Amino acid sequence: MTMKRKNYVIGNKLLSSLLLILIGIMFIILKGEVISIALSIIGIGLIIFAIMDYTKKRVTPAIIELIMGIIVIVFGWTLLSAAIIILAALILIYGIFQLYTILQYKRKSLIYFIEPILTIIVALCLLFNKGGTINFVFIISGICLIADGLISLAYTLKSK
Repeated sequence: MTMKRKNYVIGNKLLSSLLLILIGIMFIILKGEVISIALSIIGIGLIIFAIMDYTKKRVTPAIIELIMGIIVIVFGWTLLSAAIIILAALILIYGIFQLYTILQYKRKSLIYFIEPILTIIVALCLLFNKGGTINFVFIISGICLIADGLISLAYTLKSK
């Protein structure tokens, strides 16, 4: 590998490591607000695409993108809340099914009950404490991203 190519690769690895750390910090600080920011960016992006399509005389895609952008900005959290409720219900059903299967096979050991009970707890947390659960997930994800970024940064600096 040429020296120029090696510097380019190291520069990209450094940038991606620092970006992981920055996103991790943002997840920890902003928590659930990251979703609001992402929904706003997606909605604005769709509106920008609509304007670009309209200037290119593609009216039908422009109208669809404009409507989708407005829906995402105005009703984004409502749609997301509905998706979380559906996801929580599916996880709850899965946990109950796991528990039923274990009871059906008459397993006596406590170890078999850990996974279904944790699955049911996660589902109930999503159903009854959406905000807290979402914040918790973003904090854990932020910590993992920071750790990944630091490990990647250390490895990149070491290989330099």
